[in-house]
Amino acid sequence: MKTIIRSAVASCLILVSQSSLASDNNVTLHLGAESEHEPSSVIMVAQTVVPEAEKEAARQQLIADGPDKTSGIAAVHKLGLVPLANEFEAIHGRALRIREIIFEPGGVVAVHKHEGRPGAAYIIEGEITEHRVDVDGQTTTTVRQAGSVALESTGVVHWWRNESGKTVRALVVDIVPSE
Repeated sequence: MKTIIRSAVASCLILVSQSSLASDNNVTLHLGAESEHEPSSVIMVAQTVVPEAEKEAARQQLIADGPDKTSGIAAVHKLGLVPLANEFEAIHGRALRIREIIFEPGGVVAVHKHEGRPGAAYIIEGEITEHRVDVDGQTTTTVRQAGSVALESTGVVHWWRNESGKTVRALVVDIVPSE
């Protein structure tokens, strides 16, 4: 999976050796093979707290820049729906939905915001690009390949485009208002 991360606020990059300790609030990436003579390097990206106003500005920018119409979808197959009223007391009026979405080359799912509609998109076949502002305000462009999953929770704003030139199939499961 290829990921490009742009932050609403600049993050600090620090190159440290394997012996350095990273706190639980940091993201670490291990680079290179490790041996007793040559420890691997670690890049520690210090996380920052992004103010709500900056998170919302990043979301609004993605909404402004993203496509406003869905196109190039060959099919959406409704695979099932489970009403959740009898499953959870506090979730009346909601249903668990499962769909297969087939993207033609160049197909797009328009920019949209998740509010009270959590979900997961599993890429079955192909490769698709997701443009996203996450709940923490991070803006990412991620090429999702077969076998990868995108989790969608309240506050996520994103859109999808099939830039691969081949058909993409995704299994999307979400909780939605009952039909």
